[in-house]
Amino acid sequence: MHASQGSSVRSHLMRRAIVAALACLVGLVGVEGGAVPAAAATRPVVTAVSPTSGSTNGGTRVTVTGRAFSHVRGVQFGTVAGTLVRVLSSTKLQVTSPRHAVGRIDVRVLTTAGRSALVTADRFTFFAPPRVAAVAPMSGPTGGGTRVTVTGTGFRRVTAVRFGTSAGTAVSVLSTTKLLVTAPAHTLAAVHVRVSGAYGTSPAVAADVFTFFTPPRVTAVAPTSGPTGGGTRVTVTGTGFRRVTAVRFGTSAGTAVSVLSTTKLLVTAPAHALGAVHGRVSGAYGTSSAATADVFTYLAPPATAPPGSYTGSDGQSRPLTFFVSAPGTALQDVSVPTVDLACVPDGAAAFDKIQIASIALNADGSFASTTTQSGVFAGHPATFTYVFNGHLAGATTGGAQKLAGTLRESISYTDTPARDCTSNDQAWNATRDTQPAQPTTAPPSGSYTGADTQSRPLTFFVSAPGTALQDVSVPTVDLACVPDGAAAFDKIQIASIALNADGSFASTTTQSGVFAGHPATFTYRFNGNVHGLSPSGLPRLAGTLRESISYTDTPARDCTSNDQAWNATKS
Repeated sequence: MHASQGSSVRSHLMRRAIVAALACLVGLVGVEGGAVPAAAATRPVVTAVSPTSGSTNGGTRVTVTGRAFSHVRGVQFGTVAGTLVRVLSSTKLQVTSPRHAVGRIDVRVLTTAGRSALVTADRFTFFAPPRVAAVAPMSGPTGGGTRVTVTGTGFRRVTAVRFGTSAGTAVSVLSTTKLLVTAPAHTLAAVHVRVSGAYGTSPAVAADVFTFFTPPRVTAVAPTSGPTGGGTRVTVTGTGFRRVTAVRFGTSAGTAVSVLSTTKLLVTAPAHALGAVHGRVSGAYGTSSAATADVFTYLAPPATAPPGSYTGSDGQSRPLTFFVSAPGTALQDVSVPTVDLACVPDGAAAFDKIQIASIALNADGSFASTTTQSGVFAGHPATFTYVFNGHLAGATTGGAQKLAGTLRESISYTDTPARDCTSNDQAWNATRDTQPAQPTTAPPSGSYTGADTQSRPLTFFVSAPGTALQDVSVPTVDLACVPDGAAAFDKIQIASIALNADGSFASTTTQSGVFAGHPATFTYRFNGNVHGLSPSGLPRLAGTLRESISYTDTPARDCTSNDQAWNATKS
C-alpha cells in the first residue's frame, strides 16, 4: 500500500469518528453549563401553588412546589407569563402573578424538558379588586359613629374600610356585595369610602363619597327671654342647622320649628319653669353643645302690660298698632291697615284691614278675640271675621314690653257667586313704643286733627272740662255700594260725643236725608279711646269710624265705608 493511500484511509476513519461523535450528541441539550441526554430529561410536575388566588391587577407572589424544576424557562398563568421567576430548588420556585382577567387558570412551569401537565393542584383564581357602588347614609357627624352600609362588588377577604385616610371600625362583611362599617371621627370634609382586601383596594369613584358635617352650633338666640307660659317666637342663629329634628329649651321641646337656612331657624318656646336654660339644636349630625350664647331665660309674666302705644308687624311684614289701656287690662283700637288675602274659587289676591275696638287682657297675660262685621267687599255684601290672639312676651333687652300672637282675617260673600278669602294664620309681634308716662287724667281741651285708614282727614274739639268730643268732622268718607258695586263719597258730622271716665267714647247717630237723588237714612258711628301721650308728647285719641247709607225707596241700595281705624293728636 502506498503511503498516500494509508493517509487517505486514516482521514476517512477520522471523519467517520467525528460523525459518530456528532451523532452521539444528537438529542443532548445543554442545561446551565451541562448536557443531559434527552432520554434522561424529565418534564416538570406541579403539585401545589400558594396562595391559590390573587388580584386581577397581578402582583401576587406565588410559591409553586413540585419536581423537576431544572433549567426553568418560565412560568405561565393560563396563557400569560408570570414575572420575577426565582428557582429555589428542583422542587420549589417563586413567581409574581401577571395582570389577568377574572377566572380560574392553570399555573404551568416550562423547562428545557417541556411544560408541566394540567393538574388540579396547579389551579389559581384571579379575583377583581373591590368596587364601591353606593354608601348609605351618605353623610354623618364629624364625631363619627354613623353606621354605614357599603354596597358594591368584590368584598372578599376584606382587611379595611377607610374614610379618606381614616379607618372605619366594626367592619361586618355580609356578602361579597355588602358590608357594614362605623364611620370614624373626621374633620368637616367629603371623602371617598374605599374597601381594601386580599385582592386590592376599591378605586375612588363618585358613588363612594361620604360627607362629614359638624354638629349644630348656636351663636345667638333672640329674644333671650320670655314668659314661663311659653309662646315666645325665638330666632336661633348659628351653624350646621342641617336636617334639624328638634330644638330644646332645657329638656322641653320647642314647637313650630322653621329652618330658614343652615345658619338660622325660628322656634316657639315651650312653657317652662322660671330660670335660665340652654336652647340646643339637634339634627342628623348631632346636638349643639351648651354655650353662653344659647341661654334663654324664663321670666314670670307681668300681671299687666304697661299702658301706652305698641307697634309691630305680622308674618306678612305688614305693620300693626294698638294701645294698652291705662289699667293695663285691655288692648284698644287694634289696627292692621293692610292684610293680604287669597281667595277661592278664583285664586285671586285681595287686600283688606283689621280693626278691633277692644280686647280684654286676662290675668295670665293672654288675650283672644274673634269679631265679625257685615260690610261690602269688591262690590258684594260680605261678612268679615277677625281673629286676634296673643300673650305678653316678656321684655326686650332695653326693657320694652313685648306682646306676640297670631291674627287672621276671613271674608265670605253673602250673595252669589260664592267667594271666600283668607289671610290664613299669621304670626305677629309688637313692642311698646318709647313714650312719656301715660296720664290718667282727661285729655286737655283744644283742637285735634288726624286721619283714618282711608287717608281721609278728620278734626274734632275736646271740651274745656275734658268731658266731651265736639264737632267731629270727617269731610270725605269713601263708601262702596250694593247691589251695583258702585263707589260713593259722603261725610261724617257729629255734634258731641261724651267722654267716659275711663277715657272711652262711643257714638251711633242717624239722620234722614237725600243721597244721589234718593231719600236715605244715614248712620254714623264714631268710637274710640283716649291714648295718653304720643312718643312726641302730644295728647292723642284713636278708634274706629263707620258710615252707612240705605235708600228708603226703590231700588234698594246700601252703601258703607266698613269699619275704618282713625287716630288724632292735639293740634
